[in-house]
Amino acid sequence: YVIDTNNSQSTTSAFIKRAELTVTPDALNKTYGTSDPELTFSVVGAVGDEQPAFTGALGRAAGEDVGTYAVTSGTLKLRDNGGFRAGNYKLVFSADTVNFTISRASRADETVTVEAKHNTSGRVDLSGYVVPGGTLTISATDDISSILKGTPTLDGGVMSFALTENIGRARVDFTVTSTNYTDYHIIVAISSTEKDAQAALTVVGADSVTYKNTLTLNVSGGSGTGAVTYKAES
Repeated sequence: YVIDTNNSQSTTSAFIKRAELTVTPDALNKTYGTSDPELTFSVVGAVGDEQPAFTGALGRAAGEDVGTYAVTSGTLKLRDNGGFRAGNYKLVFSADTVNFTISRASRADETVTVEAKHNTSGRVDLSGYVVPGGTLTISATDDISSILKGTPTLDGGVMSFALTENIGRARVDFTVTSTNYTDYHIIVAISSTEKDAQAALTVVGADSVTYKNTLTLNVSGGSGTGAVTYKAES
């Protein structure tokens, strides 16, 4: 701009600097697995009653796991809005780092029911109940009816157990820990039941056998097939 002093011919010039318009992001958060909210901010530095306007949006550091991520200026730019002229301002991003926070999600406990015959053993695959990246550990065992033979073991998400001759119940409690979820439990409820009644076993063979020879007995009924043999020794 040229400045005329006292209506004389002497002139000089002055430069009008742009005013600084400072944007400060709001500290926002979300729960793991949900969508990002719109990143909002506050603005200071507008002259008089001018109303700043913007195009684009703030951004943040990449990542979807639980943690904190710095908010960035992204694509945010000034635009004209009535008496507000974008060219009269310099957009300044707050010098203080503001973080966007992702918090752990919650997961409901799971109960897995298992029924097995007493004096047998079994395996239960629990891997389908574990969130990605989760770690499964045995946290407690409640052998209510003394049906467990030894302590259940865990290998690659599969629990193995053995049962005594007792009938009743037991409970094994597992804890799942992970980065993105609060801890939750998988409860395995084991019921030990009596074995099914066996069908009558019928054995048919010759009435006699020569000494030192083998007598073959044909078997029917029961829970299996095959033949029973014995050898007369006297």
